[in-house]
Amino acid sequence: TGGPAGPPQLLYAGDVDGARVVLLHDGLRIARYAEPKGSASGVALDLARVDGATGAEAAAVVLNRADGNVRYLTAPWVKKAARQDLRTAGSEPAALALTDGVTAPLSGPAARAGACTSWPALRLTGDFGAYVLGDLGELTPARLTTGRPTATHEASS
Repeated sequence: TGGPAGPPQLLYAGDVDGARVVLLHDGLRIARYAEPKGSASGVALDLARVDGATGAEAAAVVLNRADGNVRYLTAPWVKKAARQDLRTAGSEPAALALTDGVTAPLSGPAARAGACTSWPALRLTGDFGAYVLGDLGELTPARLTTGRPTATHEASS
């Protein structure tokens, strides 16, 4: 709560999948404003606390959601993006295009009728190594790890 911790920094402004999107960061929070082109309905304003995010936790933010897919804006230190299926143990990640820090659409783990046959996650590789992030419907994806809380390991290893 309260006012900004500092002056907002523009992270992104542009058109993504038929929506105008603006991402701002004030040192404590990320704000995402999105509105469909040519329509006043469907406007969204999302806020997320990110003051504790460093390294892998600060590597991506949801840029847009459309048609069951998610696009992410990645940090400058991210070199590669891939789709990792969490339901298929040992599967090789499938390359995901990364253009100017924006990923190609990644299918989200939306609720579907029937059995769960796949659970797509975002695998990023960069200065901090490789790590897997999962979409839980928030503005920032969750970093996925394995092991006990006192001895975690990257889900990508």
